[in-house]
Amino acid sequence: MDTLATNNNPILDGLNPEQHRAVVTPGSMLVLAGAGSGKTRVLSSRIANFIKNGVPEQQILAVTFTNKAAKEMKGRIEAMLGQKSNDLWVGTFHGICNQMLREFGKRIGVNPNFHILDTTDQASLIKRIVKDMGITKDDLTIRNETLSSVTKKIGLIKESGGLQPNQKGIVEEIFVKYVNACEREGAMDFADLLLKTNEALSQNVAGIRDFYQSRFSKILVDEFQDTNDEQFKWLTFIKAQNAELFAVGDDDQSIYAFRGANPSYMGKFLKNMASGNIVRLEQNYRSTGNILAAANAVISNNDGRIGKTLRTDMGSGEKVGIMEFDRDIQESGFIGTKIKELLNRGAQHHEIAILYRSNHQSALLERAMLKSGVPYIIHGGTRFFERQEVKDVIAFARLALKPEDNGAFHRVVNLPPRGLGARALESVYDTAAERELSYMEVAKAQGGKVQVFTDLIDEISLSMDVLTLPEFFDYILHRTGIESMYEKDDEAETRVKNLQEIVSLAQRHLDELVVKPETAREAMADFMATFTLEDATKDTHQSKKKAVTMMTIHAAKGLEFDHVFLNGVEENSLPHANAIEESGGVEEERRLMYVAITRAKKSITISASKERMVYGKTETRDRSRFIDEIPEFACEFKQFKSAQPQGDYQSRPKFK
Repeated sequence: MDTLATNNNPILDGLNPEQHRAVVTPGSMLVLAGAGSGKTRVLSSRIANFIKNGVPEQQILAVTFTNKAAKEMKGRIEAMLGQKSNDLWVGTFHGICNQMLREFGKRIGVNPNFHILDTTDQASLIKRIVKDMGITKDDLTIRNETLSSVTKKIGLIKESGGLQPNQKGIVEEIFVKYVNACEREGAMDFADLLLKTNEALSQNVAGIRDFYQSRFSKILVDEFQDTNDEQFKWLTFIKAQNAELFAVGDDDQSIYAFRGANPSYMGKFLKNMASGNIVRLEQNYRSTGNILAAANAVISNNDGRIGKTLRTDMGSGEKVGIMEFDRDIQESGFIGTKIKELLNRGAQHHEIAILYRSNHQSALLERAMLKSGVPYIIHGGTRFFERQEVKDVIAFARLALKPEDNGAFHRVVNLPPRGLGARALESVYDTAAERELSYMEVAKAQGGKVQVFTDLIDEISLSMDVLTLPEFFDYILHRTGIESMYEKDDEAETRVKNLQEIVSLAQRHLDELVVKPETAREAMADFMATFTLEDATKDTHQSKKKAVTMMTIHAAKGLEFDHVFLNGVEENSLPHANAIEESGGVEEERRLMYVAITRAKKSITISASKERMVYGKTETRDRSRFIDEIPEFACEFKQFKSAQPQGDYQSRPKFK
């Protein structure tokens, strides 16, 4: 029989020809599912069709990459069948491995009562081990390491099969201690769940491989492009020779190389396990023709693709907007204005998204949203003005401006750590309450270690009368030691960029003023109002339905919006400077660009700036090579000059 029974089958109603073929054709197969092509429906329909045609639920295994996706898939299947599917196994790689280890634990030498370390637990254990080994943050910094990088490398060592004889260094020493501690405490991290299962499966310990191979005749995998080495091994171990492996993915949307994702497994699977059987889902139900033309053209420049071309029946739609500005402040202001116009024309807040490559890019955009009166949320992150390191610097500035600001005093009095004990500080707080004085007044009178801090604040306060606003914030970063402290943080790169962005924001603030104050003290009150405005609008951001969404491109994967604004598409930003120097890095960045474009349903505006402020200094930028890969027929190019009123533009120069 070439296909599963299809007569009078409502499960198959409404499927397009490619979807129908993917659902009913038996055997191992790769489904190359483009963005917005209905892959979740295909997976759910294939499983429901199996069950309807008599395949026992116990023989079906469906693997997803998130618990949310697993729950959604199972819900769809049950809705199609009109019944519960209690014996159907749908879950993530780690979730399924957890169940296997609990079930087979005693027989394969694993205590089935092990507890799982989440990322917080893992970080805490590694921090404890590092401390017990007498390793300081400075020891790690000298070796270009942080606790975060050590944690990531421990995971990579595990995923590569363990320590190799030639691997020696501080990370490897910590790794050995960490593994021993986990075994001693009966704990496993997420990587262990997969590794321990693979160890047992590879050796068929207690017949575990035979058991699961005989159990599962139908194996289905979602987001196959995101599989890493150990996940691919696991699939080969549990698949019996006559079992079907149905893999759904899109090599053009593989954007998680930093997590070990390897899209080359799609090609290997197609050749070695699927015998070349492939279905391409190229009918897109999300985006208009010009958006897809842009996406198809950009991604076609990557080598080694399996290959597909998205199409739509929704018409050409609006052309892709490509906006090039002289300055970044124009760019963010334009985005704020255009979003306001969309809302005034009836668009809903939750239908609009602003995307960017890196988190620190949100600062200027958030400022533009505030000026435009547009509520927003940061999806998968924290708003710029609420980030820990930003609030720390602002607290120093607040205290220097107003010594009676007790909240600011409390936040930074021991930051960076200056050896002030809880007892000494409690004495300051208690005395201040009794005498109705500020913390600064009491601390100055008390003397001792706390006076070192008050002297520092006095010095910073005096600098406000001789430095400009950006110079003042730069002075805070260096004089207080706050920047050096965060350079040793687990998230050093992101936090330091956010600190430097404060200096840039201060410079932009001055640039916008007609009458420019000469000193930081004169400019501070108006600048600080930005942060006050942020706090005042906080409550309006809580409802996702009434807020524009801002996020990184990585965070946007799997989402869709009517209107998308893609910001900062310049060389060294997208593609990222680090990626340009790495093998395969530009290809991964191009896939990021593809993912960003295909989030849009009705319109996308891509913008770049010739000048971008970094750490208070202006850098010259070139627009991204990816912009020049978009065909002219699909886009409208506007070039904004800083001397011209917003909205004026010149015709597009010829593409490369």
